[in-house]
Amino acid sequence: MKIVLTRVDERMIHGQVMTVWARLLSVDEAIVISDYAAHDELQRTTMELSVPAGVDLTIATVDEAYEILSHAKLRGSRTMVIFKELHDVVSMVGKGYKPESLNIGGMYRKPGKTEYAKALCLDQHDIDDLKMLVDSGIDVFYQVSPMTGKESIKKYLQS
Repeated sequence: MKIVLTRVDERMIHGQVMTVWARLLSVDEAIVISDYAAHDELQRTTMELSVPAGVDLTIATVDEAYEILSHAKLRGSRTMVIFKELHDVVSMVGKGYKPESLNIGGMYRKPGKTEYAKALCLDQHDIDDLKMLVDSGIDVFYQVSPMTGKESIKKYLQS
């Protein structure tokens, strides 16, 4: 049992994640971490319909995900972990769970956010959170898809 990708993507499960990342990494389990999605039946159903055959999907709250990940209760042999929100990663690190690396792949435009790159829009809270994750020793990188280059998030945190 191995986590092959930990990603922040506000769209969670969508075509690019399931057809490109999951296939390329031979994923057989996806864990989506979002308090909102875990309690929204429409979100759950939509994601369940988007997952290809052979990929086991778990949609968990942050607390549930902490229990799963910190105790290695993975059901698959190659697991992809997807956070909807960056602050949920920070919460997990605060609880004691620390991924080796974190792919930032989908943080989109919202009021108060500045666009740094395609699918990378940040406000000061995001920048502070990313700095904290980097300072904690996590390899945080920006990469929208496997076909684009992998860049250290540090490039976007310099003031």
